Order: sequence, then C-alpha cells, then structure tokens
Amino acid sequence: MFVRLAQLLLPVFSIIFIGGFCRYRNYINRDLVKYGNEAIFKVFLPLSLFLSIYRLDNIGKISLLPLCFLMSYTVLIFILGWIYNTRLCRDVQTRSVMIQSYIRPNLLLFGLPIAASYYTDQGYELVILNLLLMVPFVNIMALLCFELGINGRVPLRTIAGNIMKNKIVTGAMAGLVCRLIGLEIPELFLKPVQSLSSVAGPLGLFLIGAGLSFQSVRKEGLCVADSVLWKNFLVPYTAIFIAVLLGLRGQSLFVIAIALLSPVAISSYTYAIVYTNKDKLAAMLVMMTTLVSLGSVSLAFFVLMKYSLI
Repeated sequence: MFVRLAQLLLPVFSIIFIGGFCRYRNYINRDLVKYGNEAIFKVFLPLSLFLSIYRLDNIGKISLLPLCFLMSYTVLIFILGWIYNTRLCRDVQTRSVMIQSYIRPNLLLFGLPIAASYYTDQGYELVILNLLLMVPFVNIMALLCFELGINGRVPLRTIAGNIMKNKIVTGAMAGLVCRLIGLEIPELFLKPVQSLSSVAGPLGLFLIGAGLSFQSVRKEGLCVADSVLWKNFLVPYTAIFIAVLLGLRGQSLFVIAIALLSPVAISSYTYAIVYTNKDKLAAMLVMMTTLVSLGSVSLAFFVLMKYSLI
C-alpha cells in the first residue's frame, strides 16, 4: 500500500518541488511564472478539458451524485466561513479572501493529475466529468465571496459574463457539445490538440512550485494558519467522513476526496487583485495550503486505500 501511495503522490509533488528548486536557483523568473500560468489557463487547460470531455464514453450514463454532494457542501462551507470570519471581526476584504480559500480548490492543476495517476489502468470518466463540472461552480462561489462581501450585491450579469469569458469553461463546454451531438473530429486534428493538452498538467505543477514565495508569511501568520486548518483538514476530512457514512465508495468518494483535499486554486490570486488589496495574503494561502497538502493528502489517501474505500 505504501508503494501504491508513493506511486500516486510522488510524481505530483516531485514536479512541484522541482519547480520550487528552479525558482530558488533563479533558473526562471517571476515573469516566466506569470506568463506561463496565463498560457496554461488560456491555451493548454482549455484544450485539455475539451479533449478529455470529447473522449468520454457513455457521458449520459455517468452519475453526478458526487457533484451534487460537492455543490451542497461548498455552499454550507461558504455560509459557515462567512459566519466564522464575521465573528472574528475581520474586515470585508480579508473575509472575502479567507472564504475563497476555504471553497476554491485547485481542481485542474492538482486534482486531475492525481486522478490520472491513480486510475492508470481503468476508466475514470465519472471522476473527470464531476471535477470538470465543479470548476464553473466554484468560480461562481468565489465571485460571490467578493461581490456579496465587498459590494453587497449578487451581480447576475457579472457572473454570466465571467463564465462566458472563462477560457476553461469554454473549452469544457465545447467538448461537451461535440460529444453530445456526436460530432466526429478527424484524428488528424486531434493529434496536435492532444500534444498541446499534455503540457497542461506537468507545466502547471511545475509553475505551482516556481510560484511559491515565503515573503511576508509572518505578517499574516494567523490568517495563513486559519486557512490551512480549514482548507487542508477541517473541510476535506469532515466531507470524507460524511460521504463514507452516506455509503459513497470508489470513484464517487475519490471525486469528493480529491476535490476538497486539493489546495487553494492559483486563480484565487487573480480575484484578490481585482477586488482587494490583499493579493499578498491570497498568494500566501495558495503557497501554504499547497505545501501542507503534501501531508494532508497523503494521510487521507493512506486511510482511504488501507480500508479499500476508493
């Protein structure tokens, strides 16, 4: 079992640490990290999601029960996080950044690579579809964190516009439409798409490591510790416990586990820049939850695999 756990997580975390080492040695600079992430979110990931969904078999028969569980649980965490941070008398900007860190996991650059590593010898269409459909939902909830928390309104037009302009959502929806209408795309055109999409996972993990920075951690130490406690332990472990009690097993439980165990999404930093002056805090939350996930993910999967729950 230890060998299986190492095979699952070691490749993912190794790439992250290699990225961190290269940044530490100044082999790459901050601009490369910035523009590399832009290329991932605007080119490589949309192509990867398009291809993943386009090649799903029996898409109409895939259960969306894990997605329903994740959506309901995310709304609950949103409400509890709002109450918790309000009672701590945090300002609206800090509160919004903190709540976003509780509910916005790195599904695409962290969750999907681990899923691909775990299900190397069998289909995992249920995992892919549920994780991909969760992406626009967490984006909407993150947007609500800032619009509702700072501007005091629910901007339906802004939310709709944000979804339409999101290249990742566009790629996923294009793949879904092509799959549902039965459009056959010649393999000649799919091969370059596959070559480009294969870059998304490794490059994304590498840039996660390269983007880690320990500057100003002490200044926001309490908020960082708070976010780590919620995102890496309380939120995922409680959800896994509830899901097990409800009888969820196999790929359904895997979806819930990896979706909530994933660290804070890199894109949360972008929202923090647009809506607040707490972008450094948001960056630290991404960094620390990513580092701590090495232990929290390993522990969770050790237990799940030991008792054959996934």
